[in-house]
Amino acid sequence: MKNIFLPFEVLERELFSRAFLSVKLAKNGHRVFLFEHTYFDRIGWPGKGIYLGKNCFRTEIPHSSIFYDEMKRKKIKVWFLDEEGGVYFGNTEEEWKDQLDKRFDLSGLKEDDKILCWGKWQKNHLQNKNLCASIFLSGSPNYDVFQKKYNRAFKNYDIKLTGGRKNFILVNTRFSLGNARLGIDTTFDPDKSAISKLKSRSKIINSYVSNNLIMYSMIQMIITVAKRNPHKHFIVRPHPNESKQIYEYMFLDSKNVDVIRKGPSDSWVRLSDALIHNGCSTAIQANIAGKNVISYVPSGFEDDSTTGLPNTIGHYAKNSDEVNEIINNLDKYPPNKNNYWENTISNLNSIDFISELVESEDSKDDNNRISLNRNNLFIEKLKDKISSILNRKRSKYADLSLINSINSSIKIANSHYDSDVICQKISNGCYLIQK
Repeated sequence: MKNIFLPFEVLERELFSRAFLSVKLAKNGHRVFLFEHTYFDRIGWPGKGIYLGKNCFRTEIPHSSIFYDEMKRKKIKVWFLDEEGGVYFGNTEEEWKDQLDKRFDLSGLKEDDKILCWGKWQKNHLQNKNLCASIFLSGSPNYDVFQKKYNRAFKNYDIKLTGGRKNFILVNTRFSLGNARLGIDTTFDPDKSAISKLKSRSKIINSYVSNNLIMYSMIQMIITVAKRNPHKHFIVRPHPNESKQIYEYMFLDSKNVDVIRKGPSDSWVRLSDALIHNGCSTAIQANIAGKNVISYVPSGFEDDSTTGLPNTIGHYAKNSDEVNEIINNLDKYPPNKNNYWENTISNLNSIDFISELVESEDSKDDNNRISLNRNNLFIEKLKDKISSILNRKRSKYADLSLINSINSSIKIANSHYDSDVICQKISNGCYLIQK
């Protein structure tokens, strides 16, 4: 038995990939801690094991080694997997490599650590750096779970989450740069904005303007197409870091358009007829799920003002007429089979690969004991209780409603793997999954 530490940061995009990986590992006899990524910083690490994630570093470059050093002191092996590490702004691999280098410095990882890459270009790029940690081509679990082989397990859950909605046109937006949920500071303030460390102020301003222009163009397109198709249902899903308010105001008179951000995107993708997007990584997930994808890129915005890779997916449309033509003739525009994303997401069966990699790890790490610090755990539970009584969210658990869905997501994964692993809640921020 190995201890596997599996952190989550944004459950809205990680819930099911974490659940399925946890159950797969637990079915093989391992003990999996599924936890809010700062949880063990507060209560202490319970034993040695394998950490699978990127949050051994709390920031992008320059990194602090405080958290990583503490994990190594506890004899924890770090398997670095960046959940956001494949889809970047720009249209070329050289641009993507440059952004990857500006986000993380992996030279500090030790020989007993591993780096798990989404795709071939990442692996080849990192291999040229002579890093100590071994490098593997793992793919991303967040994309694995969109494969059709999982659909049966999700059937009842999907219908319940969407409120019975299906066969709709899904519109996913990704304009958090110009429509930030927490305000403009999260774009321009260096202390609150990651992009401010990657781009000059002039480039950020240009990107901000472009981001908003594309957003408003997309809003106008949806209003126009929805009006021309009153019998079709449109679901607009803003990015988790976007404000919903602008969409709710703009579509107030469009009776066949709903703005919904409920739950992860998975169910909405699976039950849709087609996805409309601009530069959204969900396009790749929808393509993997076998859905029609429409990449809406208004004239004049074909440059690096968007994430280039997703816009190569599916069918290209630059105005309302072209979108309208496609959604009314989906049989003439089947899902695009030109998988340009394969060099970025090169292993779809990521969960199986990671599970097999755990099995191949040295068996001397098996039968690990755990010891949770009772005093710190009591304080953690007390804070949870006080927050509940005061009806306040703890800042660490903005996704508390989704955290409470972990148990049901484990049940779905159990049904897929025909297993009966159990899910034990330790406190609001941590669950233990094991046989």
